[in-house]
Amino acid sequence: MIPLFSYEKLTSHINGTSIAPPEQIEVEGKSTPNPAYSTWLELDQHALILLNASFTEEAATSSVFDYSRKFKHSGDKISTIGYPVDDMDKIHWFLYGLGASFETFSTFIRNSKPTPSFHDLVAQVEGHELFLQTLHTTTTPPVAFVFQNSRFSNNRGRGSSRGGNSRGFSNRG
Repeated sequence: MIPLFSYEKLTSHINGTSIAPPEQIEVEGKSTPNPAYSTWLELDQHALILLNASFTEEAATSSVFDYSRKFKHSGDKISTIGYPVDDMDKIHWFLYGLGASFETFSTFIRNSKPTPSFHDLVAQVEGHELFLQTLHTTTTPPVAFVFQNSRFSNNRGRGSSRGGNSRGFSNRG
């Protein structure tokens, strides 16, 4: 991403060296919108769009575990340059970056009340990915339990059934 930000002349918006000019300036004694601020804001938003697009691209080529680790790392970097990211924004962009294969999961999370913390969301989505992988595996899953009927195991070899009615079952071991 660094070469892209450099090419677009947006590096200062990512590394924290670009300082926003005042939103308003005084012209002939009146407060008016600062055109320099409008230009700065447009560039800053462009940098944000590129950054968010990189999250989506990252999700398309990574496991959820790798994506979440890189996403958290990027958020930490942004915070260290003085722009902490709100938990709700993190949740929104993280879910967006997961893409269409997590659409149902993302819809469920967005409608959950209360909204989980970002930390809890990451744990939930990693568990959901494991569940999806299990659903789409081509091998037969191991047997989860063994059915055992104590009536049959206790009467083995005795040749009788309870009440004289075997209901089609044999007790002959």
